[in-house]
Amino acid sequence: MERGAVEGKVFHIGAVTSLSPEAVRSQVRPRLLALARKELIRPDRAEFAGQDAFRFRHLLIRDAAYQAMPKEQRAELHEGFARWLTGAAGDRVVEYQEILGYHLEQAYRYRTELGPIDDRTRALGQEAGRALQESSERATARGDAMSAVHLLERAGEMLEGAERAKANVDLASLLVGSTDMAPAIAILDRFLASPEAAEGPGLRIRASVYRVSAQAGIDPELSFEAVRASFASWLAEAEALGDEDAITTCLLKLAQFEFFLGHCRVQREMCERLVPQIDRISMDERGLVAWGFNSDAYWGSQPVADGLRSVDTIRSILGDGVVGHRKADELIGWLSAMSDRGEDFDAALDRVDRAWADLGDPDARFWAGGQQRSDSLWRLGRLGEAIDWLRGDKRYLDARGETAFNSTITALLATYLAESSQMDEAATLIPEARAMAASDDFATHVLIGSAQALVASAEADHETALAAIDEALRLILPTDYLNFTADTHRIRGRVLLAASRRVEAQAAFDEALSLFERKGNVASARRLRTWLDQQESTPHISAAPTA
Repeated sequence: MERGAVEGKVFHIGAVTSLSPEAVRSQVRPRLLALARKELIRPDRAEFAGQDAFRFRHLLIRDAAYQAMPKEQRAELHEGFARWLTGAAGDRVVEYQEILGYHLEQAYRYRTELGPIDDRTRALGQEAGRALQESSERATARGDAMSAVHLLERAGEMLEGAERAKANVDLASLLVGSTDMAPAIAILDRFLASPEAAEGPGLRIRASVYRVSAQAGIDPELSFEAVRASFASWLAEAEALGDEDAITTCLLKLAQFEFFLGHCRVQREMCERLVPQIDRISMDERGLVAWGFNSDAYWGSQPVADGLRSVDTIRSILGDGVVGHRKADELIGWLSAMSDRGEDFDAALDRVDRAWADLGDPDARFWAGGQQRSDSLWRLGRLGEAIDWLRGDKRYLDARGETAFNSTITALLATYLAESSQMDEAATLIPEARAMAASDDFATHVLIGSAQALVASAEADHETALAAIDEALRLILPTDYLNFTADTHRIRGRVLLAASRRVEAQAAFDEALSLFERKGNVASARRLRTWLDQQESTPHISAAPTA
């Protein structure tokens, strides 16, 4: 029972036999059958061909058997079970890396509690760390970011030297990707001050890139242009070293900030450079490659019809697993909303939500594509749902102290509230968004200008309203954010109409319609035309056109 308890609530006869003294191995099966007759254990389905398995009737029985053993025996048996599992799994051993890592980790930890770390203990720790590190990559591949982080944390505690340093830098990159900036910065600062940073220039470059990226997520004083310049400098250094991992990290983060600065096509073209090398890139980084195609399809000048073809590219980059399907469904949903196909949008996003729920992390959907989802709901005319979604997105980011994305979400919420004539709440959010925004975060400042213009226009302060929306238009025009530009023209048209400048207002609406049609945004074009028709038959300005 003790040897079965080492494996878990379900255990295999082969494992118990392997862990037993050779002299009694022939008695293992009859003794287990005797325990089954006493109803302490029950037969169960075996995991491996040619094996039989049992289950403890109650977990308390298993725990009692396990706790009866001294730590030294537990250490020996956990290591022995890891060896048996490696043989039993055979060619499928990669599927059992997390279990293998756990048992080696237990053996390592018990041995460290019993005395000084010797060569055998150190080797166990290294072996366990590598298994957990590989398991983390598999967790990332299936979209389970929380497990991936936990596994890398454990791996980093046992690995040594350069291997530990790499695990910690990889851990920090996962934390940055999930907006947990403060712990990422702490990990990276420790590494950058360590001897391993001086000895590994490629890893130092990667860590420096993640450090600045994390800082940009919580420090509005750090401009996007300054971040981009730093990344470009590190990219040149990585290319001089010929370090492919460092080049990939620099290229992807540089592409990300090109997007933040309004250059969707540039981002996609930089990501296209990595597609031929996709098999050597981690799943975490593949997600950033896919983002380049996603961004141009949704935000950029790429027409909806072409964007739908990017769905297949995203699947090929991310594979046929959970992550690939979820990312493809997100883009399908958003483009369906632009195409005015609400049922297709709902079906796609329902699949996305189920994927997050299956991973046990449903709140992550607020962070992953929350802005695009609220945009899509807005374009489909589901105004209350769009606002509610943004509130959830903001709560998620507030809890993490994140500011870079949160500033945009807060400004967009203010704009939607103002377009829904909820001016008082909109006005309170404008200074909050401004305080979180970097000086060259054009997206946030365009939305702040839009919200401010709508609030001032409602108060008949037309001069202030026009100044705010004209500044927003000045900021958006150099970018290739097609829908965003169209919406800014649309809001400017409303402000001009409220100021009784009808000819200029019509020109602004015409420009918005032209851009919506160029994008293939059927939903926004239809809603704007409907609103304009209402203005023709109504002597006063009604609610804003909710494109």
